[in-house]
Amino acid sequence: MYTRGQFALIGKVGRKALRLYDEEGLLVPVAVNGENGYHYYDRSHCSQRLKRNAWNHRQRRRSRRAFCKGRAQAKLCS
Repeated sequence: MYTRGQFALIGKVGRKALRLYDEEGLLVPVAVNGENGYHYYDRSHCSQRLKRNAWNHRQRRRSRRAFCKGRAQAKLCS
């Protein structure tokens, strides 16, 4: 199992992002240590993280296209 910091390095994502994913139920840790509050992830989370990266990339590209398309139309209309 990996700590949140270790998994952040493996998944190339920030620790804060992992915390937010946990809060939103998108990437929930396998275990949480009650004494120190460490969150632990395992290998199965790696594939989930890769899928999330791909999804985020697609969403950013779509939003950029929509933004650019909207700006282009605004210039034509004004």
